[in-house]
Amino acid sequence: MCSMVGFIDPATVSANSGTIAERSRLVAARLQKTDGEQIFMMPYNPGRHWILLIVRAKRETVYFLDPLPGHRVVDEEAKNIVNSAIKIYNTHIARAGRKNVI
Repeated sequence: MCSMVGFIDPATVSANSGTIAERSRLVAARLQKTDGEQIFMMPYNPGRHWILLIVRAKRETVYFLDPLPGHRVVDEEAKNIVNSAIKIYNTHIARAGRKNVI
């Protein structure tokens, strides 16, 4: 069960941790180190509060969890990071994939 869940260090992806391209590459590198069946917990702080993204790259599935009530909008920067990371991951495994996951 432990090998089914991975963790992406929030210090590498949260706001003020580099450019979106750099952060996307770091997330993609983490995704590429697995067989693709893992789900990844990706805590992210856009600068106001913490949110959690649950990423399953092989299935191109992302869940966005925001603890603030009524907060239904996906953070644009987090969205760009994950979409770019999954595109890089798909290129790595030679799969076309969807245009955007989230």
